[in-house]
Amino acid sequence: MINIPPSILNNPNIPNEIIHALQAGRLGSTVFVANLDYKVGWKKLKEVFSMAGVVVRADILEDKDGKSRGIGTVTFEQAIEAVQAICILEE
Repeated sequence: MINIPPSILNNPNIPNEIIHALQAGRLGSTVFVANLDYKVGWKKLKEVFSMAGVVVRADILEDKDGKSRGIGTVTFEQAIEAVQAICILEE
């Protein structure tokens, strides 16, 4: 069982289903990010999300011309870090 910090366990914005999935090891470690400024690159995305945990990979989705689509993904070392990222950066 994963040791979940009180900041996550007692957060009213995190549904019980997420807590249970995290405890059971059924939650992934990748977060989808939308509404990004088109100038944000993967390095900046990784830098910002590093405040929530160890970022293994950060990607910006691009169109066929190589321009940002304003969306991306961030993969963390552990699923709990992905939940922390959502808690910290949800706005």
